[in-house]
Amino acid sequence: MTNSKGRQQRQPVSVTGRDAYLVLQAFAYAILTIEALPEVQQEWSNKEDMKTLLHAWSRGHSRDFLTCARRHIEGTHSELSGCWSENVVELAHNTSISRRPKMGGGLFVRRNT
Repeated sequence: MTNSKGRQQRQPVSVTGRDAYLVLQAFAYAILTIEALPEVQQEWSNKEDMKTLLHAWSRGHSRDFLTCARRHIEGTHSELSGCWSENVVELAHNTSISRRPKMGGGLFVRRNT
């Protein structure tokens, strides 16, 4: 694949085959962990940025990820695979999260087709 300047770009590569799903799940756990801290210890801007990324990268399904993580932490849901709707799991499995070469190494999400 070449960019608009004719330079070669690397295709995003999934390390585990579930990279996006794991990152979204990790954001959900991290957000809940930060929120459980005493208010003076919460890293507010990091938490809010994680919420923004989770919402954008899950394509509006951040509540599902947060609910499932909360249930798992509280011990009220023993089987995580049945927690998210099939559409959300499918979305996460078909999304790549990788490094964007021209944007200072920031992460971005790309829908696999």
